[in-house]
Amino acid sequence: MRTSIFASAVLASLCALAACSSNNDTKEKRYCTLRSCVADHAAGEAPGVQDAIVTCCIDHPIGDADDTAAHPSCGQSAADCTDHVNGSFAGPAPASDCTDGVTASPPAVTSGDADAACQAYIAKLAE
Repeated sequence: MRTSIFASAVLASLCALAACSSNNDTKEKRYCTLRSCVADHAAGEAPGVQDAIVTCCIDHPIGDADDTAAHPSCGQSAADCTDHVNGSFAGPAPASDCTDGVTASPPAVTSGDADAACQAYIAKLAE
């Protein structure tokens, strides 16, 4: 009986240490462009393009290199965010030497999508 209580206590302690340890593996994936991040998320777990935009703006550094990537990446105001999102999806994708492994095509993003996503982004920044 005492052995099982002791074993339970040791196991609980080990679990707590594992959960609280600092680990740099939790760093979010960097994407070269907002367009590639949204393509990756819209093709994956995000339920829609607006949610994919918010996820990318909040959770992922965007840029060519880890040390210069913007994070959060969509500015500090709804206007900055809307300009950034609309600019990221205007015209063809820019040529870049940056590779982030995304092969999915980006979804169509309307100005209404950008406006709604940016309102949600700013609300999340304020939390």
